[in-house]
Amino acid sequence: MQKFMSLLLVLVLGLLLSGCGECAVKTTPPPTEAAFVPVESSVLDGAKYDAAEQRMTLRFKSGSEYVYDQVPAAVYQSLIAAESPGAYYNAHIKGQFTGPDPKPAAEADE
Repeated sequence: MQKFMSLLLVLVLGLLLSGCGECAVKTTPPPTEAAFVPVESSVLDGAKYDAAEQRMTLRFKSGSEYVYDQVPAAVYQSLIAAESPGAYYNAHIKGQFTGPDPKPAAEADE
């Protein structure tokens, strides 16, 4: 009988502790939006990429942000790795992507 009571006590304590908000492992939810990656450029300030949407947002030194749709991940990766991101932008991104026309980020979701 004493073994049964000890086992019961362990089970009850286990159940109580598993429901304890302070005892539970706390996790941070993953970010819902990609962060801007800074680039070394006289024209561009940074870029971010949404792989699920194939959407790239570029932030220019002027403070403007432009959204480009249907951008392959390889283009984004090449941009942020480029020796001259501004030259890469001019040669491989500017005027190359369709879908909604590149537009300021503030208008992207309208």
